Amino acid sequence: MKKKLGDLLVEKGYITEQQLQEGLREQVISGRRLGELLVEKEYITEDQLLETISDRLGVPQVSLSQMVLDPQVVQTVSVDLARRYTLIPIFAIGNTITLAMADPLNIVAIDEIRYLTGSDIKRAVALTSEITAAIDEYYSIADSLVGIMGGSPEAETGRDEDTAETVETETPVVKLVNLIITKAVKDRATDIHIEPEESRLRVRCRIDGVMREEATPPKKMHNELISRIKIAANLDVSEKRLPQDGRFMTTVDGHTVDLRVSTLPTIHGEKIVIRLLDRRNLLLNFNQLGFSSKV
Repeated sequence: MKKKLGDLLVEKGYITEQQLQEGLREQVISGRRLGELLVEKEYITEDQLLETISDRLGVPQVSLSQMVLDPQVVQTVSVDLARRYTLIPIFAIGNTITLAMADPLNIVAIDEIRYLTGSDIKRAVALTSEITAAIDEYYSIADSLVGIMGGSPEAETGRDEDTAETVETETPVVKLVNLIITKAVKDRATDIHIEPEESRLRVRCRIDGVMREEATPPKKMHNELISRIKIAANLDVSEKRLPQDGRFMTTVDGHTVDLRVSTLPTIHGEKIVIRLLDRRNLLLNFNQLGFSSKV
């Protein structure tokens, strides 16, 4: 009979019996996973939890930050399921898909993906933060938008109102703006360009001096997307004929990012350029500046 997770953590010396009992009492009250509670209380680290889960279940532990995934393998599972269950496909050999999971005991997730793909499923365990980062990296903005919009009636029809109340309650648009900014920051982009064209909405990011095009949201979301950004930057939403400049700040992975926003009227609607100023990029050592570390 396999030992329980808590007993293994005590046996490894990661927690005391008293800390385990405290975690178990809180688990009964909250209904949350024991490991999650122990990490939150800082009794153990995520790495210690993953190592113990791997030992207990006999499943491999993987580091997604050191892996390059095949986009075709990733696309075997929809972004909606990947985000819902915090998992991502990492290998496909024959009719078997290996999933990196934050919770490899989630039988519901395994059964659903087995049914939808028609494949056998193998499990691996990975850090939640690494899985989330991999989802953001390997699923395009358009794919993520499917999960964000969730087939809501508002998303299907699109609305052109520019009032603050409309935009603030348009949760899919808020999530989309957050997704675009978060992905740009993680890709170390310096600029985001949102440009309306005659039949589509174009989103591009400047990374290492090169403009890279992202998969884009539907053209019908243009007005709501622009309005959301203008409200965040404290700009006049009703003014569409004159250029405007503003700024706002946001937090990505616990770090503050300063965003400078510029709007410009075009024949197909307003264009927005967002300049990203990530303060972490300003802290450079001599090697990063091109100098020798030797004095």
